[in-house]
Amino acid sequence: MVRDSPHFPGGKDGAPVRFDHTVSLLVHQGIHPTGITGYKPVPQRSRNVEAVRNLLTEWCLMRFEYRVTKYDPRHRDQEGRYTVDDWILFSQIGKVFNGKRFTTDDYLQAENAYVDTALSFLTEAEALPVCVRQLEDPHGEAAKIGVADCDLLDRERVVEMMRLALRARAWCRLVSSNAFVHFGYDYYMYIGVTVDCSESRALAVSRGLFVEDFRSPYHEDG
Repeated sequence: MVRDSPHFPGGKDGAPVRFDHTVSLLVHQGIHPTGITGYKPVPQRSRNVEAVRNLLTEWCLMRFEYRVTKYDPRHRDQEGRYTVDDWILFSQIGKVFNGKRFTTDDYLQAENAYVDTALSFLTEAEALPVCVRQLEDPHGEAAKIGVADCDLLDRERVVEMMRLALRARAWCRLVSSNAFVHFGYDYYMYIGVTVDCSESRALAVSRGLFVEDFRSPYHEDG
């Protein structure tokens, strides 16, 4: 299993195999290094060592995975369903939830908390830039900001992509060799990292979010 080491274990006679060389050869042949079936080769324009390394995250075992949301777990029933009437979509601005009208300011406060938290995890884990995986862009809004599948995004562009995903205007997985950010239905966010990002967890809590140990249901391997 690939982690944050530059080598694969178990080369010839137990010697380490260089990560970059081995991955490049396997991907060029359309074979995933971990043996996962159904692997789709990286498009030719993105076949470089950094992009390939980032794509492996979906198959790497993250030491820490979290569900990060605005939903207080104390208000879940025994089956995990959230029981408080609350907004789940950007498009619901103006509607009333739990006796209070949902405003643009309310939305932006939550969106900024999500984006800042995700960016903090990526920064603390030294995971930038991140790679766009399995982009879905039904409204063409990712294309408008110049984002395509398998692109590597720096700090500024990843923020733009996260805002589109949170507003349900586009969707993708954001992955690197040592972190990922996934966005789910109903304003759920999942983050995985290879290191303990205590500062980022504290930031999330200070911004009114809840960080729970939880494996993302959006891994490519299911």
